[in-house]
Amino acid sequence: MVSDLKARTVDDHRRVVLPESCPAGSTVIVQQLDEDTYIVRRQRPRQHLFVVLERDVEKLRDDPDMDALGEKASKAGLKKLPKFDEL
Repeated sequence: MVSDLKARTVDDHRRVVLPESCPAGSTVIVQQLDEDTYIVRRQRPRQHLFVVLERDVEKLRDDPDMDALGEKASKAGLKKLPKFDEL
C-alpha cells in the first residue's frame, strides 16, 4: 500500500528524505533492482515472538524406533562431510 508517495531529490551526500511516517533513525534496507530502480524497506523488529517453556529432561525413555532413525540420520549426515586431513 503506497499512501505517502512523493517525489524526492537526492542531496549532495546521496541522501533521500523519507516521509514523516518513517521515524528518524529507522533502519532501512535499500535494494537496487536495476540501474534506475531502488526499493527502500523499513526494517521493523519482529512482533510475533513465542516463548515455550519446557522442563529439563534428565534421561530420555528408551525408544528403539527413534534410536534407529537417529542412527540412520547421523550416517547420512556423515556421508556429506568432507574428508578430514590431519596436519
